[in-house]
Amino acid sequence: MSTRDSSPPSKIAPGLYVGGKDYDPSAGWVPFDLQSFPEGGYVRSSRIERVVREITKAWRAGGLVLIHCAWGRGRAPLIAAAVFIREYGSTPAVAEGLVKSGRTIANLSRSQKESLDDYFDWLVDRRIL
Repeated sequence: MSTRDSSPPSKIAPGLYVGGKDYDPSAGWVPFDLQSFPEGGYVRSSRIERVVREITKAWRAGGLVLIHCAWGRGRAPLIAAAVFIREYGSTPAVAEGLVKSGRTIANLSRSQKESLDDYFDWLVDRRIL
């Protein structure tokens, strides 16, 4: 494991984990790699929605889902929070808090928080929430 992320994937809900790129692939994970997302940058709501739908499908099917990026501090926690918004109707602040309670090193940038707020509004505008 990297010295920047020496912790194993963190459980944030039953069957749903957040982590960095260093994980044991033999553990049976259904991995979602977010390293192609901008590090610390803004992510459009439509892009968030596409990956959230894929993740929730695997999670509902009972898979051991691992949302990961390079270090498990920004991109993966952003999408995990978006899953909580989509699945439970959480506000962005509550969703971020839920992720941080399980993944204490989670630290969303200002742009990532803006992405989360805009995703929430995007869902409300489409009457999904």
